[in-house]
Amino acid sequence: MRPTKFEEPFSVQAEEARQEARGRKAKKKKPKPRRRGRLTTAEKLTLAKDEENAFPEGVDPQQCKLSHSRPVWRLINGQAVLVAYHVYRGPRNEYGKIPGVLGRSEFGLEIVVAISFLVFVVGLSFDKVCLVMNFFSNLPLWKSQVDALLYQLARNWEREFDELCTLLAHSAMVHADETSWSINSVWAFLSEKARVLLYGVHKDGETLKQILDPATFDGIMISDHAAVYDNFSHAQKCWAHLLQKAIKLTLQCPDNVEYRRFTDKLLDIYRAACRAQGDRRLCDAGRAREVDA
Repeated sequence: MRPTKFEEPFSVQAEEARQEARGRKAKKKKPKPRRRGRLTTAEKLTLAKDEENAFPEGVDPQQCKLSHSRPVWRLINGQAVLVAYHVYRGPRNEYGKIPGVLGRSEFGLEIVVAISFLVFVVGLSFDKVCLVMNFFSNLPLWKSQVDALLYQLARNWEREFDELCTLLAHSAMVHADETSWSINSVWAFLSEKARVLLYGVHKDGETLKQILDPATFDGIMISDHAAVYDNFSHAQKCWAHLLQKAIKLTLQCPDNVEYRRFTDKLLDIYRAACRAQGDRRLCDAGRAREVDA
């Protein structure tokens, strides 16, 4: 009788196969230990400090059945609290929605907004954001969670961002300014109806074209003297940059009569505008008083 030939004669699997052929029991493989720090949904639900029910809108709760439960971290009185939400299903497969939660996230929207403020406005790193949230709100966070939450928030607000850009494009006046940042630049756009801030973008014509295309924007662009704003058909320089430029020219060339005259006239207009703003003669009520008089 010819012996059984194995494809891997010197491997561990081949030796186990030989022992099984001899009638010996193969060694049982030890189960892999679960990674530390990872909790299942059931374990998180047992740690919840509060419970809330989420019923479908407009459906009688008596006709609903429990579908599933989900733990969500919320900020309550400044502290992080793990809340167990019990989601119910209606007779027509309508599901209750957890308020203030993006998709299937385990963090409330208030936590995501706080994280985005610390990262983009305050300028903290992911490590420092985790430390701040843990120290002040008792919320345990990992850097990977911060990155995932910011990405989820960006995707959820993409439609609202497009609507804000549309409002800017149809505004009568838009103020624009940019400054350097740790990653490229920060660009701010302000109008009567919308405020848009772009972080980590390049200060070039392509970025400006995505927000306000000079070829189609019919409003007035109020900005500094940067060359990127030169293609707008209706443009105005803000008082701060205009006065700064005039004073700089006068100081550089004190003997130039034209520069000095331009600065004096510009300051006269600025002071008159400040007086008109102070006495409110040009506001709606002030103009109505002048008409009555």
